[in-house]
Amino acid sequence: EAATGRDPRDRLRRAVRPAGAGRPALTRYRVLERFPRPAPMTLVEATLALAGAAREAGAARFIYISSIKALTGAFDGQFRENDPPTPDDAYGRSKLAAGQGLAALDLEWISLRPVRVYGPGVKANMAALLKLARLPMPLPLGGLDAPRSLLAIENLVDAILFALTSACPARRSYTLA
Repeated sequence: EAATGRDPRDRLRRAVRPAGAGRPALTRYRVLERFPRPAPMTLVEATLALAGAAREAGAARFIYISSIKALTGAFDGQFRENDPPTPDDAYGRSKLAAGQGLAALDLEWISLRPVRVYGPGVKANMAALLKLARLPMPLPLGGLDAPRSLLAIENLVDAILFALTSACPARRSYTLA
């Protein structure tokens, strides 16, 4: 789809519209700005508040887009799903805590933990790397020895769409790589 100029996220928008009782809903944290609070919400509070609001609205399932950082920071070697989580920064620890908080809710939830995502609209370091890759000269990357997993946005969209179905077991986390 990226080659056709179409945004693969449009598939998500079509799949979840219109949302209603018993139907999935796609939203972002900014929806929480409607709720007055004396201090900014943490990622954990925002996730659990959004999940609670989804439950109250009758959402059939809550899909939490977490991060691989909930499981690990920088490491040498190979990471396995049954390895204990060892997030190495506040972001990773908050993603892990938010996912763990979902388990206490009376709600069907799924936590997706993607590795770095690439595709149309990426920003920051990934955008710079893609720009470098388009240069008509070889890049001096032979000395780098830290392999990384990447996930195409189209594959993330497919995983989200699958997570919205009853075929995907709920109340668990999935690593996407």
